[in-house]
Amino acid sequence: MDIVYDKIAFFRNALPNPKEWLDKVELIEDDLISAWIPWQSNPNDGTTPYVYGDRKHLLLKDSESNKESAALVKQVIDAMVNCAEQYAKEYSINIPIDLGSACVLNKYKENEVMGQHADWNEHQDMLEYSFVVYINEDYEGGELYFKDLDVTITPEAGSIALFPAKLPYSHGSNQLISGRKVFIPHFWRNVKS
Repeated sequence: MDIVYDKIAFFRNALPNPKEWLDKVELIEDDLISAWIPWQSNPNDGTTPYVYGDRKHLLLKDSESNKESAALVKQVIDAMVNCAEQYAKEYSINIPIDLGSACVLNKYKENEVMGQHADWNEHQDMLEYSFVVYINEDYEGGELYFKDLDVTITPEAGSIALFPAKLPYSHGSNQLISGRKVFIPHFWRNVKS
C-alpha cells in the first residue's frame, strides 16, 4: 500500500492477472455478469441521457450453474476487501467492511472525462470510502485527479485506489485521450442499523 496523500492509498497488483480476468468477463453474459449496456447519466429534467461508454453489472452470489462467473466476481470483491483491511488497519477504522453484493465494470469511450465530484452526498450518506479498481492500462489519459488536493494517480492494470468518499476528496478522471479505460468504481458503506 502506497500512501499518495493523507488517506489516499494506492495498491499495486491488487487484482492478479487483470487482463486474463477481463478477457473472461468480456465473453460472459449470464445472471451474475450482465451483457454490456450503455453507461449513461440519468438526468432528472427529461433531457437526453449522456453516454460515457459501456458497463456490465457484476453480482456476487453463489451459483451452481455459473461457477466461473461467481469466481470472477468474488476475485474482484476479495481484492477490494483485502485493500480495505489494510486501509482499516493503517487508519484505525472500526466500521465493518461492507461492499454490498453488486458492482459495475465500466468502459470509458475515447475523449470522455468525469468531472470533479465527491461520492458522498445526502442521498448517498452511507458511502464512507471510494474504490477505483483499474483493470487495464493500455490507454492514454484517464488519470484519477483530486483537483483540490493537487494529487494525480496514474492507473496501472490490477491496481486499486482507495480514499474517503467525502470532501475534501473530490475527484474526477482526466480526459481519456486514446484507447478504452476499463475500471470498477465501488464503495465501502457504513450501513446504519
